[in-house]
Amino acid sequence: MIRQANSNHSSDIAKLIISGWQTAYKGLIDDNFLSSLSTTIISEKWEKYILSQNKDNHIYVYEEDDKILGVIRFGKPDDKSDALHNAEIHVLYVEPSLKRHGIGSKLFDFAKEYFVKNNYTNMIIWCLKENSPSIKFYEKMGGKIIAERKATVNNIDLLECGLSYNLSNIVIKEYEEKYAEAMSKIIIQNLFEINIKDYGEEYVKKSSTEYTVPEITKSFPQRTKVFVALENNIVVGTAGIDKSWYNDDGEYWILTVFVDIKHHKRGIGTLLLKEIEKYAQEIHAKKLVIPASIFGCEFYHKLGYEYQNGKKELNKDKLYIMEKCLETASN
Repeated sequence: MIRQANSNHSSDIAKLIISGWQTAYKGLIDDNFLSSLSTTIISEKWEKYILSQNKDNHIYVYEEDDKILGVIRFGKPDDKSDALHNAEIHVLYVEPSLKRHGIGSKLFDFAKEYFVKNNYTNMIIWCLKENSPSIKFYEKMGGKIIAERKATVNNIDLLECGLSYNLSNIVIKEYEEKYAEAMSKIIIQNLFEINIKDYGEEYVKKSSTEYTVPEITKSFPQRTKVFVALENNIVVGTAGIDKSWYNDDGEYWILTVFVDIKHHKRGIGTLLLKEIEKYAQEIHAKKLVIPASIFGCEFYHKLGYEYQNGKKELNKDKLYIMEKCLETASN
């Protein structure tokens, strides 16, 4: 059975992890280091993890006949700069002699179901690149390798692979007129409930006139491309891209990025931006520019957009001009 870990489990978890390391990392990490791993030290470390569990940090064990056969720790990503993922499985170990008995799959699915139930949209797992069996397992569970990073173990530099999972049923589609009414409501709601705090009522009222249904149906089709995010065929976000008004040399502007307030912090904005960036690569755009609001600038910064000229300064419209050069743009 799967149950939440308590401090009484820390010693058994430590033994399980040491056994897992000595089996999975043999030949990858110095044998002397692996044989010197201390149950006491690791147990104390895990007792602290267990006692510090909260809504962003969960530890569960797989138990049979009072024996701990597997452990998983999951929650928010450790890397706070990772704007692409809002969930992470940090640790997943199974008793080495019982691998391929379904215990790892059950623990994985347990964490995944928790994330889906609580509206997390994108999950990541980091695994040593040379640990082929684990990578194959995570790929079998639906993960796709999207990144690598350095990891240091016992003063040895190793590489980790990041495997990404899409947990949402969010679908990104191109704009159609039938979406205009829902888009208008989302944009105007954000203006009057979010942006009004930084820009005031007069500014917001004036801006909102640009996003009535008639205005959207008139102006949005003229943009290079407009996308909507749908969940169960309901619009939950929108974003568009258009040619630059100032630079004709492969520069495009990202415009009107809004997500239904009820669905903020679910990764929907990130999905929309990634779809726009993918499209921008297809049309050989060289640079993307965003006129970012005060509320949205940090979100864009996490996605790799830098302040124009390296300065975080508001322009005359009280917007930050942010930009990203596309590395694989056509020469």
